[in-house]
Amino acid sequence: MSLAITAPVGDKNRITKADKKGEKFKPVANKADDVKMVQLFLIANGYNVPIDGKVNATMIKAIRAFQKSACGFKKPDGIIDPGGKTWKAGLAKLKAKHDANMKDLANRVEVKEGGKIKHVTIKEFEKRQAAMLRKYQARADGLIGQAECWENFANDAEKTMLGGEGFMMQMTEFTVRWANNKAEPPWNAILNARSEAKFLKSLTTHSKPNWEKISAQETKAVKAHNAGAKAFKTYINARIGTAGSIAGTLEVVRDTSFTVVEVYATAQIVIQSKGKIKPYEAQILAATSVEGVKSSAGQVGEVLAGNKNVTLDSAAKKVAMDMFFAGAGAAITGKLGPAMAKKFAGDFSVQMFSKLGTNKIPKEAIDKLITKFLKSGAGQAYMENMAKETFMLLKTGIEKGKITGKDFQDAFFKAATAGLLKGGFGKAISKFNADRPNRTSLVVGKLVYSKYLKGAPDMLRKLYPDEANLTKILVKHGPDIAQNMSEKISGKVTETAVLAAVDKASGTENEKQLANLYESELRKSKALHDELDKLIKDEVGKHYKKLEKAN
Repeated sequence: MSLAITAPVGDKNRITKADKKGEKFKPVANKADDVKMVQLFLIANGYNVPIDGKVNATMIKAIRAFQKSACGFKKPDGIIDPGGKTWKAGLAKLKAKHDANMKDLANRVEVKEGGKIKHVTIKEFEKRQAAMLRKYQARADGLIGQAECWENFANDAEKTMLGGEGFMMQMTEFTVRWANNKAEPPWNAILNARSEAKFLKSLTTHSKPNWEKISAQETKAVKAHNAGAKAFKTYINARIGTAGSIAGTLEVVRDTSFTVVEVYATAQIVIQSKGKIKPYEAQILAATSVEGVKSSAGQVGEVLAGNKNVTLDSAAKKVAMDMFFAGAGAAITGKLGPAMAKKFAGDFSVQMFSKLGTNKIPKEAIDKLITKFLKSGAGQAYMENMAKETFMLLKTGIEKGKITGKDFQDAFFKAATAGLLKGGFGKAISKFNADRPNRTSLVVGKLVYSKYLKGAPDMLRKLYPDEANLTKILVKHGPDIAQNMSEKISGKVTETAVLAAVDKASGTENEKQLANLYESELRKSKALHDELDKLIKDEVGKHYKKLEKAN
C-alpha cells in the first residue's frame, strides 16, 4: 500500500496562493482513493472522520484544524497537496499507524465461523485449534475405548473356545456357538470400528491438522462405531438367548449348568452396566457369585446327606472362604464400599500428614484430596490394580486357609498406601506443601506492589500526609516491605486458602495445578486483604518515623 496521494484533496475554493512566483497549484480533484488516504491520514493524527472517500465540511474543518496546530498556518486553506507542507507534517504518524496495522494483520489468521469470514489473532487461533483437537481426541478416545471393550470380550470368548479357561468352559462356549451361529464374535465390525477411530485419533496429532479430513473421518468413525455396536449387541443377545436356552432345556451335569449360568451372567452384567463394567470385571463378578452359590448348595447338601466328615461348622467356614473370594473379586473391580474407602482415606491421611514435615497443609485438606481421588476414574483404576496384585500375591495362602479376610484387607491397604505415598499423588501433595511458602510470598508480593507500592492509596495518605516522604518510602523500601509482609501473613489465612483450593480440586491434580488453585483462592481471600491493610500501615509507619526524625 503506497502512502501517497496523486492530487490535492480538500476545499475546492482555495484561498491561498503559491509561495513561488509562477508556481501554480494543481486543481483540487478529490479523487475517491486520494480522499480515503487523507481520511486515514487525519485519523492517524487524531481526527475522527469516516473512511468513505467523500469530502464534506467536517473533513475540511479537520484539515484546517490540523494545519493550524501542526503546521502553524495562520490562514489554513483546508487543502492537502501531494508532498506539501501539510502532508509532510502528518506523514510520520500515518506511517506509524500503517506499520502498526500491518504488524497486527501479520499476527492474524483468517477463519470461517458461522458462514462468515473473521480475522483472529494467531494466539486465539491456536487456542481454538487446540480446544477443537482436544474435542476430537476425546471423541476418538471414547470410540477406541468402546471398540477395545468389545474386542476384549471377544478375545476372552476366543480364549475360552481354545481351552484357556478349562475344559468345562471350552465345552460350554462350543455348545453356545454350535446352537446359534450368531454367537460368533463379529470381528469385522469390531476391528473396523477400532481402526476408523484410531485413524481419527492419528489425524488430530499432526502439527498442521487438515480439518476437512478430520471432520470427514469423524463421520466415518461414528458410522463404523454404530455398525460395531449393532453387531456386538446382536452377538451378546445371541449368547444370552442361547445360554438361557441351554440352561433351561438340556440335561447337563451340575458343573456345566453352573458354567452356563456364569456365561449368561457375564453377558447380562456387561449389557446392564451399559459398558461401565469391563468384560473381565463382569466375568470376575459372575464367577465369584456363582462360586458362592455352588459352594453353599454343595455344603448344605453334604450336611443333609449325613456326610460325617462335613459339619455345620466346617461347611460354614468353607462357604465363608468361598464368599471371601467373591468379596476379593468385587474389590478387584474397584468397587470399594463406603466404610472401606473411609478407613483407607483416614489411614492414608495420617501417614501423608506425618511425612510432610514443617509448615504442613491442614490434615483436613489431605482427607478431602484422597477422598476425591478415590471417587475419580484414576483413583478407582489404581485401587483396582492394587487389589488385583495383592489378591494374586496372597492367592495361595488364601486357598490354604492361612490368610483371613482381614489379612487380605491389611495387606491391600498397606500396598495401596505405599504406592500412593511414593507415586504421583503423594508427590503432588508433598511438592505443593514444600513450595507453598514461595507461592504465598509471590502472591503477597504481587498484591502489595499492585495495591500499595504502585501508587500511595488514600488509606496511607490519611495516615502519613507528607506525600513526598510517603512516595519515597514506597519506592525505596518497597521490596523489603513486601518481603516482611509476606513473612507475617498468618497461618490461618493460608490454611483457609488451601482448603478453598481443595474444594475446587478433583483429586487428580499435579503439584502445579494445586498451586495454581491455591494462588487463585489466596488472591481472592478477604482475610488476606484485611491483614495486608493492617501490615502495610505498620511497615510504612516504621520507615515514616525514621524519615521524620532524620528531617
